[in-house]
Amino acid sequence: MIANCVIHYNAQILSELKEFNEHEGRSENLQALKRISPVAWFHINFSGFYSFADSENSHDFSALARTVHLEA
Repeated sequence: MIANCVIHYNAQILSELKEFNEHEGRSENLQALKRISPVAWFHINFSGFYSFADSENSHDFSALARTVHLEA
């Protein structure tokens, strides 16, 4: 279940990055996105406490996508 959550989270970010870079016309970033897998774990803290009960507090993936800088 944790793996599915991580992959979904990453896929949401990648999807927003794709839309943002298409809108901005950044073809070099779109090329870099082709080499990124949603199965990445290095940014996930597995030794913490996780609560999924707060459904009102959701992530703004669009805002997050605007802060990501891709290296082509």
